[in-house]
Amino acid sequence: MSDIWAAPNRAVPASYFCVGIAMSFLRTPVSYYLVHELGASPSQQNVVVTLAMLPWSFKLVYGFISDNFPIGGMRRKPYFIAGWFIYSMCNLLLAATGRPGVQSVALLQLLGTCGFMMSDVTTDAIIVERSKNEPEETRGSMQATGYATRFCGSLLGSVLGTCVYNKERWGWGMTIGEVFLLNGLFPLLVVAPFMWTLRESAYVPRPGDRAAALRAQCDAIFTALSLRSVFVPMAVVFTYNLFQVPNAAWRSFLVEGLKFESFDLGLIGIVGSLFSSCGLIAYKRCFMGTGWRTIYRVTTTLTCFFSVVQLLLIFRVNQRFGVGDLAFALGDDALAEFVSAIQFLPVCQMYISMCPEGTEGTTYAILTTLSNVAGAVSFSIGTLLTHLWDVSNEAFAAGQFGGMWRLTLLTSLIQPLPLVLMGYLPANAEQQRAMQGNKESYRWGGTAFLVVLFGSLAWTIIESLIVIL
Repeated sequence: MSDIWAAPNRAVPASYFCVGIAMSFLRTPVSYYLVHELGASPSQQNVVVTLAMLPWSFKLVYGFISDNFPIGGMRRKPYFIAGWFIYSMCNLLLAATGRPGVQSVALLQLLGTCGFMMSDVTTDAIIVERSKNEPEETRGSMQATGYATRFCGSLLGSVLGTCVYNKERWGWGMTIGEVFLLNGLFPLLVVAPFMWTLRESAYVPRPGDRAAALRAQCDAIFTALSLRSVFVPMAVVFTYNLFQVPNAAWRSFLVEGLKFESFDLGLIGIVGSLFSSCGLIAYKRCFMGTGWRTIYRVTTTLTCFFSVVQLLLIFRVNQRFGVGDLAFALGDDALAEFVSAIQFLPVCQMYISMCPEGTEGTTYAILTTLSNVAGAVSFSIGTLLTHLWDVSNEAFAAGQFGGMWRLTLLTSLIQPLPLVLMGYLPANAEQQRAMQGNKESYRWGGTAFLVVLFGSLAWTIIESLIVIL
C-alpha cells in the first residue's frame, strides 16, 4: 500500500493531477476575461481570487467530516467521489451561463473549489495513512510524488488554458463558456476511471456513544494543538504566510498598462508551472536534507529580490537594455516560482509528523487550514492596499504607473519581515520529531490557535463579500 502507483492507489495521483489542472487551467482565461471583457477593477479581481482560495481554508471541516462521519463504512472514498462531482457541476453551470458576470464567476468558483477541496482533503488523508507504512528514512516520499504529480497537472493546465482561450491573437479558440465546459469534463476523464479501484479498509467505529467519541476526538485534537511543539511552529508559519501580501494590481498592469494579451499571461503561467515542477524535483533530489530554516531564509530573500526587480519593468528600464516586456516578466516570474516551490515541501513534512494516529484527516487539515487562512488574509490585505494609490485600469491605460511602483515596493518590503521568527521553527525533521517527544502543553496555546484560525476566516469572508456584493 506504500506504492502510490499500485492499482488500489492510482486514484490518488490522478486526483492530485486533476487538482493541478483545476488550479491552473482557468487562471489565464478567467483573469483575462475579468479584465478585458468585464472591465473588473483590481480589487474585484483580487476578491475573485480570494474567494477561489477560501475553500482551502475549509480543509478543517472536510477533514473532521471525513474522520467522523463514514458513509457505507468508508471515511474517504465517498467524499472523494462527491467532491469531484460538485466541482464538475459548478463548471457545467458556468458553461451553461455562456457569459457569466463577476458575481457568478466568483460564487460558482467558490462552490466548485469547495468540491475539489473535499476530494483533496480525503486524498491528503489517504496519503498520511499510507505514509505510516513508509520506512522512516524515506517517509514523505509518497506525498512528494503526489505533489510533483499535482504540479505536472498544473503545467498541463497552464498550457491548455493558454491555447484554448486565445482567439484575439490566433483567430480561433473557445468562448469562456466552452472553457468552463472543458474544465468540468476533466474530473470525469482523469479521475473517474480510477475511483472504483481505490481501496479503503472498512472503518469499524469504536464501541460507545458517537457523541462521546466525537468529544474524545475533539479533545485529542485540542490536546495536539496545545502542545508547544505544534502551536509555536504553526504560529511562525501563519505569520510568515500572512506577510506574503500579493500585488493585487499586477494582472491589470500587465493587461492595461503593458497591453499583454491572454496568450502572454498564459505563457507566464506555463513557464511558472514548469519551474515550479522543477523546484519540487530539485528539493526532493538536492535539498531534502537541508535545514528548514536555511531554506526559508534563502528562498524568502530571493523572492523579495525578484519582487523588487519588477520595478525595472514598471519604470521601463528593461527596454533601455533591449529586453522585451514579456521576456522580462517571464524570467522574473519563472525564477520566483522555482524558489517558492522549493519552500513548499518542508512545511508539509512538518505537518505529517504532527498528526496523531486516528485523526490524521482532521489534524492534517487543521494544520494546513491555518496556513491557507493566512494566505487568504494576505490576499484580503492586498485588496485593501489597492486603495492607497491609484492603481485603476484607467490609470494604467493612460500610462500612469505612479501608484503601481509604490504598491510593488510596499508589498516587496513586507514579505521578508517574518524571517526574524525563524529561530522558533524546527531546524529539520529530526528536531521536529524530538520536539514531538516533549509533551509540554499550554491550553492557552491551543485556544489562541483556534481563535486566530476562525477569526481570520471570518474576516476574509466578510471583507470579500463586501467588495464583491
